[in-house]
Amino acid sequence: GMDYVGRMGHGYGMGPGGMWGYRGYGPDVIGAIGLTNSQQEKIRSIRETFGKQQWGLMQAMHNERVKLWRAYNKEPMDIDAIVNARKNISNTRLQMLRNSLEAQKNIRSVLTNEQKKELGEMRRWGFDQYSE
Repeated sequence: GMDYVGRMGHGYGMGPGGMWGYRGYGPDVIGAIGLTNSQQEKIRSIRETFGKQQWGLMQAMHNERVKLWRAYNKEPMDIDAIVNARKNISNTRLQMLRNSLEAQKNIRSVLTNEQKKELGEMRRWGFDQYSE
């Protein structure tokens, strides 16, 4: 599974579903596809909202991992609690993926068709790894 410990150094840190901070929109990409100040501001706002969403979900996931650990170590082992915690972790991961995809979609909607095309070219050459 994913491990968040020690991963927080990358902007917002990465989580399942990729780009916590939508890396790939660094200064080089902004310059290359010519984002206007207004576009940069919109993207910054999308990233910020996304970061806050993911942070809350990461905390929820941490709490579920604690429950999971306790349930495993209980005598007798608490199978229902283990299954329940696993289910919650899976649902949280899916929500994080959904948030990630929505942020990507929102960012794309800020771009002109020309910029999307240029970004597609850059991705093809590996300059823009913004997803998993």
